[in-house]
Amino acid sequence: MNDINFSLLLTQVVKLATPLLLAALGETLAESTGVIILALDGIIMLSALAAFAVASTVDNLWVGALAGALTGLALAALFNYFVVRQKRDQFATGLIIGTLAIAVSAYAGGPFVPRPANSFPDLAVPILGSIPFLSAFFRQDIFVYLGYALAVVLSLYLYRTRPGITARAVGVNPEAAERRGIRVGRVQTMHVLLAGVMAGLAGAAFTLNAKPGWSQNHTLGWGWLALTLVIFGRQNPVWVTVGTYLFTLFSTAGIIQIFVPALPAQLTGVVPFLLMLVVLLLSSGTPRTKRAAQT
Repeated sequence: MNDINFSLLLTQVVKLATPLLLAALGETLAESTGVIILALDGIIMLSALAAFAVASTVDNLWVGALAGALTGLALAALFNYFVVRQKRDQFATGLIIGTLAIAVSAYAGGPFVPRPANSFPDLAVPILGSIPFLSAFFRQDIFVYLGYALAVVLSLYLYRTRPGITARAVGVNPEAAERRGIRVGRVQTMHVLLAGVMAGLAGAAFTLNAKPGWSQNHTLGWGWLALTLVIFGRQNPVWVTVGTYLFTLFSTAGIIQIFVPALPAQLTGVVPFLLMLVVLLLSSGTPRTKRAAQT
């Protein structure tokens, strides 16, 4: 494969990784406070439908992206009400809300399958966007740049600011944090809602940019991949970001065919899920994973 083709492939990898990155970074925020949103897959899917449906109806991509973010916020608020305020089981609640969201998207999404899709234009960063290899990263759409910014901001927030360190303290030991006067419920609520907004933006990034348009089960499985990447990254935004781009790179059919040319094309779609199983096996004995299993 020549350099030009590889550069084009890398451009698509960066674009495709962005919805996964936004969702994983949002989940990192929630899990930093000890809350695991198993509804993530359903939140992404229903938000993706809402974003595309609104954007195609009013012919405005920005309004569509806002609709996706608000859908994610609404579902996260519902999840938060039962888990944080009512103290219901977070795993059961997440599965129920996620399943309902997927069912609603399947029911409501039918009329939008044949509609034509538009996407946000690519914006080149001066100088960097004109360098052949770097153009794959700096000649992208607004969602990609948002992912870059959030990766940096959340890294500084969780490890360099008092509210971020407080959030991580809540995730490690909520009882001890409560005894020190920290309002655990308020901290968890704020981070769960932010995670919902970012999952909503992930859905919008998927149907308005990464894979424009809508089809049944359009984003199915991406929420689970995002959850796995948070485990891989040990709830650290830097490693979550690195893991997301590497994961997307090595799960791309073109890359797989380069390194494993004998693999049938029909099997390349299962590679991401095999990688997900490997990550779960490698991280199953880590302290964070054990603590989450005991929650």
